[in-house]
Parts: sequence; C-alpha cells; structure tokens
Amino acid sequence: MLQDFWFRRLYVLPARLALLLNLLVLPAFAEAPPEVILGQKNAIWVQSLCFRGYQPATRQPLTEKDTVRFAKTLKEHRIQYAYMFAGPYDQNGNLPDYAFSNAARRSLDVIENIYPELIVMPWVRGVANRQVFPDRLQWTRNAVASAKKLLQTLSLKSIHIDFEMLTELPGHELAQGIESYPANERRFFEVLRDALLDTFISTVIVSTPPQARHWKLKATFEEVQDLARLVDQVAILFYDTSANDQPTFEAAMDHQLRDIRGWKAIREKRQPTQFLIGVGTFVNEPKLRRYRNLDIESIPNTLQTLRKILRTGFSPELVDGIAIYGEWTTDEDEWTQIREFSTGASSEKMGQGR
Repeated sequence: MLQDFWFRRLYVLPARLALLLNLLVLPAFAEAPPEVILGQKNAIWVQSLCFRGYQPATRQPLTEKDTVRFAKTLKEHRIQYAYMFAGPYDQNGNLPDYAFSNAARRSLDVIENIYPELIVMPWVRGVANRQVFPDRLQWTRNAVASAKKLLQTLSLKSIHIDFEMLTELPGHELAQGIESYPANERRFFEVLRDALLDTFISTVIVSTPPQARHWKLKATFEEVQDLARLVDQVAILFYDTSANDQPTFEAAMDHQLRDIRGWKAIREKRQPTQFLIGVGTFVNEPKLRRYRNLDIESIPNTLQTLRKILRTGFSPELVDGIAIYGEWTTDEDEWTQIREFSTGASSEKMGQGR
C-alpha cells in the first residue's frame, strides 16, 4: 500500500510539473510574435562615383579596391538592385557623357566579378520644368533614345527613372503645368516601354496616404495603378511625410500597405509589379525639416513600424523589399539595422534612433 502511494506520487509529480511549465513558460514564448521577413528585392540609390571613375566633389579617383569594397557591402546586406546615378537629363533630353564612359564599363566589370547577382540600374533623374519636359514630344523621344543608348553601351537590361514635380518646397516651387503633369508623365513611360520592351523598368513615387504631405507631387491611387501596368518596379518614398507623431506615421503606413495590396490586385501582367518601401539615411537639411522628422522617420523606427503594421493582417510578401536612400549617407549603425531587419535578427540597436 505504501509502495503504491509513492508510486502514484512519483508518477503524478512529473505530469504536474509539465503542466505547470506549460502554463508558465509557453505563454511567454507565445507572446513573442514571429519575425516578419519581407521579400529580399532590396535596392539602394548610389552616387555617380562608379560611372564617373572619380569623386565629383573632390576629384579623387575611384580605385578598384573601392569598387570591390562597394560590391561586397551590397552583397553582405542583401541588396539586389543598385540605382546608380547616371546623371540628370539636360533640357534636350540627353544624358551626360560620363554615363557612357570606359570608367563606367570598368566599374561594372569589377562589380560583376564580385557580386554577379547584383542588378545595376542606371538612375536617370530630373526635375519637371527644369530638366524634365514630358509635355514636349521631342524631349520625350530624345530622352528615351538616350536611355536606350545608355543600356546598349553598358550592356544592361534595367533602368531606374526618377522624375520629380516640386510643389511647395520654399524657393523651389515648380507647380506650373501641374494639372497635366501626370498624363504627360504616363505618356513618357508609354514611349519608354514601347522602346524597351524587354527592359526591367523601375520608377519612384512619393507615398500616397492622405496622412502624408510632401513637397513633391503625390500621385493618386488610380495614377499609380496605371503606372504599374507600364513598369516592373515602384519604389515608394516613405519619408518626407510631414508626420510628427507615431500614430499618424502608423496610420500612413497602414494606408500605404492597403494601397499596395490594391495595386498588386492587377492581374494583367505575367510578372506582377514589385513595390518597395523607401527609407532614408540622409542629412536633415533645415529647409526640409517641416516635412522630415527624424525621430519618426529614422531607419529603426520606420522598419519597426513597417514590421508592426505587416503583422496586423498583411502578408509579409506584400512588400517586395526596401529601397535605401542613399549609399553615400548610410553609416555603419544604419547598415547593421538594415541587415538585421532583412534577416529577421534582433538587436538592441533596433530600438535606437539616429
């Protein structure tokens, strides 16, 4: 009888301990949500150094060692696309000579040797009514021809187009013709697509939520929907939003993800358009501080907010990656934050601002 008593005690005790562990320990693990990993189609804007072969500000030559280090950095941080500045258009729709140079070809050869998976995309930009005139048919034809020639010269199959219509930046407003600009811009991309049927075309928009106020023209949902039919990738600038508090920033992020979900519902193309969330690593110029609060739009807070909102009912694959502006202003701490976010790792640094 005594033996049966102790047998029952010894048998029941482990079961009770296991139950207690389940009650105390498992909820602690359940409270920690799984990491949200985006698609890994990450991009970064890159200065013209590799195309020029020298630093334009200091005239210091670019060495092969510099180019190797650059390629290794992008590889380490899972950057798939490099938007490499190929100069602004001039008023006739032509690109600068350095983009077609032997130095550009040599840099691309070095990069390909180190990181053959990297997709280098000439970054062609301009400000409407200053360098960009999509309302002029001849300018559009020249600009498209110049872009096509550049890709052929460098043996590349991708291009990144970044046009800006300034609306309210003090001292730089260029809002004239603003009513017709969206239609003219769309016509440019129609001509570009017809000329570059097999080319991967990327472009830029500012964030579209009503909570965001920009100093550049904001496209409507329908305008982006139309644009997505003509391009393969859209980088959304989710900074310079004028958000000064976290609830507003989170509401804007939620609205942006809903817009992306709506745009991705288009089933007209064999390959869906990619949508990247643009994050900024930049010097906060005084004239932009009314639009850019770095306590809110810092790298860690933007990435944490994106991760948080994705958990509220969106698929992680909804966002194809992040686009970083830019390579020349991203410091070591920011690179660490970006790498940890992309890989799902956690770090004390992710909670720190700039």
